[in-house]
Amino acid sequence: MLTPLRFASPILVAGLFLPQIVAGASLPYAGIVDDASVIASCALIYDSNAKTYTPSVALQPSAAGSAQEVRFTLFDATGRQVGSQTVAVPESAAAPGPQVPLATFTFAGSFAVVHCGIKPAVASNNSSGNGTGIVLGVLGVGALAVLALGHGGGGTSNTPARVPTASPTPAPTPSPAPTPSPTPTPSPTPTPTPTPTPIPTATPTATPRIIIFGPAPGPLLVAPGMLQLNAPNASRSIAASETNFAGPYVVMSSTCSGIAAIAPQTSASGAFTLTAIAPGSCAFTIAGAAGHTATLGLSVSKPAAPAVRGHS
Repeated sequence: MLTPLRFASPILVAGLFLPQIVAGASLPYAGIVDDASVIASCALIYDSNAKTYTPSVALQPSAAGSAQEVRFTLFDATGRQVGSQTVAVPESAAAPGPQVPLATFTFAGSFAVVHCGIKPAVASNNSSGNGTGIVLGVLGVGALAVLALGHGGGGTSNTPARVPTASPTPAPTPSPAPTPSPTPTPSPTPTPTPTPTPIPTATPTATPRIIIFGPAPGPLLVAPGMLQLNAPNASRSIAASETNFAGPYVVMSSTCSGIAAIAPQTSASGAFTLTAIAPGSCAFTIAGAAGHTATLGLSVSKPAAPAVRGHS
C-alpha cells in the first residue's frame, strides 16, 4: 500500500507553504531541477484516492522535438536517497510550454525532497573492436608483404650471376688534432628566495539551520523569562515554546560561564534545567524555528548566612 508524505504540520518547500495532506486531495510537490539546460521545471502530483504519483515535466525550448528520459530521485529530510523512478518523455510531448503529465507510478514510503534530471546515456564500448580490426589489418598487410618477398626470392633464372669486382680500400685521411677548449668559469649559484608560508583562512562556523515544514511559526517564548537562584547548586526548570513549531530548541549562546549551567544543549520538547554555580548575573539565548530567539536572564546570589544564637 502506498504511504504518502506525512508531517505533523503543513509543508514549506522553497519558501512556499503547502497545505496538509488530506483524503481525496491531489497535491503537487515542486521538484529541484538538476539539468536546467534541458528541463525548465518538474513536479510530482500525488493522488490520495488512487495512491499514485504523476510526474510532470516542462522542457527548455532548446530541447523541443527530442525524446528524453527523466529520472525523479526522492530524498528524505536527512538527504538520504529513498527511491527513484525513470519516466520517458515522448517526442510528441517534448515541446516548450507548460509541464506535460507523464506515466504514473507508486512509491511505498515517505520523502521530503524531489530532484529531476536527464537519465545519463550508457555509452557503447566499440573502441576495443575497432582497435582490434586495425591491428589485424596492419598484421595482414605485413604478412602479405612477407609472402610477396618470399615468393620473389624463390624464383629461378637461366642468366648466370655476375661476380662483383672488389673495389680498392681508400687510405684513411688523418684527422686534425682537436684544439683544447678553455675551461668555463663556474657561475655563482643564486641564493633561493624563501617562499612565504600562506596564512590559512579561517573557515566560518556554519550557523545551524532549522528547516520549517508548516505555517509560519509564532514568536519564541521562554517561561519564566527571568530567574533568581542561590549559589551553589540551586536549580530550576524552564520551558521554551513556539506556536506551529514542535522543536527542537537549541541553546545558541551564553554569558553564564562559571555562573550557571544549562542542560541539555538541544531539547526536543523545549524543557531545560538551570543550575547555579557562583554569584553573578548572566543570560542564555535559546533558538527555535526560522531563526527566532529568546533571551533568559539569570541572577545568582549567595544564600543568606544562618542566624547565630547566643548562649544564656
